[in-house]
Amino acid sequence: MTGPLLCSGMQYKRRGFQEASSVLGAALAHLSRKRVSQKALESSSLHPAAAAGTGAQAFWLVAEDQDNDNLTYGMSGPNAYFFTVTPPTGEVKLASPLDYETLYTFQVTISVSDGSNHRQKEMQVIVEDRNDNAPVFQNTAFSTSIDELRRALFETHGYRLSAWVVQVHSGTTLPVGSVVFSVLAQDKDTGSAGVVVYTIEKHLHRQPQGRVIPSTGDSEHLFWILANGSIILNGSLSYNNKSAFYQLELKACVSGGAGGGARDPQLWLMAAVSLQDMGGMFNNSFIVQCSVPVLLSISVVDQPDLDPQFVREFYSASVAEDAAKGTSVLKVEAVDGDKGINDPVIYSISNSTRPGWFDIGADGVIRVNGSLDREELLEEGEEVQLQVTATETHLNIHGQEAKVSTWVTVSVTDVNDHIPEFYNCSLPACTFTPEEARVNFTGYVDEHASPRIPIEDLTMVVYDPDKAGVGSNGTFLLSLGGPDAEAFSVSPERAAGSAAVQVLVRSSVLVDYERQTVMTVQVVATDSVSQNFSVAMVTIHLRDINDHRPTFPQSLYDLMVPEHSTTGYVVTSSIHVSDVDMAGLWGPSKQSCMWTVTVRNGKLLDRESQAVYYLTLQAADGGNLSSSTMLQIHLLDINDNAPMVSGSYNIFVQEEEDNVSVIIQAHDNDEPGTNNSRLLFSLLPGPYNHNFSLDPDTGLLRNLGTLDREAIDPALGGHIMLTVLVSDCGEPVLSTKVNVTISVELVLCMEP
Repeated sequence: MTGPLLCSGMQYKRRGFQEASSVLGAALAHLSRKRVSQKALESSSLHPAAAAGTGAQAFWLVAEDQDNDNLTYGMSGPNAYFFTVTPPTGEVKLASPLDYETLYTFQVTISVSDGSNHRQKEMQVIVEDRNDNAPVFQNTAFSTSIDELRRALFETHGYRLSAWVVQVHSGTTLPVGSVVFSVLAQDKDTGSAGVVVYTIEKHLHRQPQGRVIPSTGDSEHLFWILANGSIILNGSLSYNNKSAFYQLELKACVSGGAGGGARDPQLWLMAAVSLQDMGGMFNNSFIVQCSVPVLLSISVVDQPDLDPQFVREFYSASVAEDAAKGTSVLKVEAVDGDKGINDPVIYSISNSTRPGWFDIGADGVIRVNGSLDREELLEEGEEVQLQVTATETHLNIHGQEAKVSTWVTVSVTDVNDHIPEFYNCSLPACTFTPEEARVNFTGYVDEHASPRIPIEDLTMVVYDPDKAGVGSNGTFLLSLGGPDAEAFSVSPERAAGSAAVQVLVRSSVLVDYERQTVMTVQVVATDSVSQNFSVAMVTIHLRDINDHRPTFPQSLYDLMVPEHSTTGYVVTSSIHVSDVDMAGLWGPSKQSCMWTVTVRNGKLLDRESQAVYYLTLQAADGGNLSSSTMLQIHLLDINDNAPMVSGSYNIFVQEEEDNVSVIIQAHDNDEPGTNNSRLLFSLLPGPYNHNFSLDPDTGLLRNLGTLDREAIDPALGGHIMLTVLVSDCGEPVLSTKVNVTISVELVLCMEP
């Protein structure tokens, strides 16, 4: 009887397993009567799948026995616990999971017995790898910092990455277009199942496992991951305007399922980065294993690219003009526009309408630095404009100062620190300059002027530069003093700010030129608050009043002058006027003078236009008192006008029947009733004058006999021409000629 022989031949059988992807091999043991060599025993091997589940059929032990006895199978050895053997059948099942990554090959001792004979053999088990492991990140920390101004410029797969540098938290400056952060993952599987692929998932809003918060337009492509796990910045960052912190969710496949709650979109940015292997067999299927999600936190490192900003848009304050040096006025505050840097700022006053009045400390407090005077700011609205500049301690990224300026308005309020003073000017033209300041004034007034009459030529103004309306500031009282104060009063008696001052006559009796010609008063201006005062002296010159008028001996003077007298012709030089007032037509001694009247323009003296002129002669003294007399000037006629003939004279008569009878109409514009206007008529010599007569006084022209046409020179055609001379009787004689035409018409005689 021969025993069973365990053969080295191997046979694969397909078996289905509950969780395994596939079974790559099953051993087939053969019983043989031949003895198997040790080498053959060692070369026997089995290739079970690493991912096969416990209880799954692994393989069969098969032996042959020539006696066809019932065989019993077994397995032993330190690694036999991985399997269980069904002795009667040789079916081998997994008793403990196989793990390629832990033990990828081992040996077991297989045996077979027919009850009498026993055979055993060493069998090598080679575990075939399955894609049962997901990639695992090797990083221990997932955080970094990036310079906000860095961009990458890197062309890959159609994406445009920036051309600047990024700066990690450790301070290392990376090359342009390089890595923000690098991740490293390993997959224990072998072959394609162990090759790690990095991707950043797009369209994360469709995936519950990962979201982009906030969902801005450029957040989807803000970062890019390369095949080696390097994460590249692919867009602009802004610590102040976008986000100071980003978070990438590095996770496995983002397929299906519900996601978690959303974070604050203003604080977080999440992007999903998928980590997967290239895929392999598992449980009889080709699958891709994905990583366990991890979070990568990216902090944006703020850069000094922004100027500081004042926390308020406008600054204004007020301070009393008597504030002591060092008095706080107000505080300005500016902060670094780069919130992540918050560089301290240094304050300075870069411009001022009143340099030196104020300064500013490192704390931004503006303080009084000198004496203040509100009255110096009247033309500036009582305000001081300060330009305050805040400069960051360090230079910005361009190597320049980062600074900002703002204007601060400081109103200087009034205190009662001035007394009223006197100025020689007239409101509102006063400028209240030192040149206008006076303490001595002069004025004039007539003696015995009525009460309330002001002193003339007194241009006095009192001015208190303190601000009126602020309590009693700028208010003052006016009063009179001095030796002649009883004779006068002052107006107004109370005023604020500025006022024109009048000194008025109070007692007319005391203002007497004959008693004193000059009077003196003092005008006192007293501050109503401090009672401090100033004094101005007013010298008043009295003027003698004019109480007599000039007089003429006659009320009417009848004068004559030839017409057309030459310019300068003396009409009269005997007009007498006198005044009993002071010399110069004003005073107690008698004064008189003779006036002469002359022709100013003789061409205008035409008697024919105006025969008599009436003039009023007025005499006024220095006190504007006057009297008048009448001048009646008659123009004497001269023979300056020639006689004037009216009309034309053409007379028609029939021969031997009609008579000529016509008056020559003429006149003279000289004075009527004088020889200058008396006219004489005469005929100038002519061939037919003997046929006519002309009255020398009336100008009546008559024929002396019948007129015969045949007696007239035929060449004259029956027309007789007479010339009449009209002359005046003046000196010299002036005359005018006029032609008279007499046409004699022919009468035809008819024989019976």
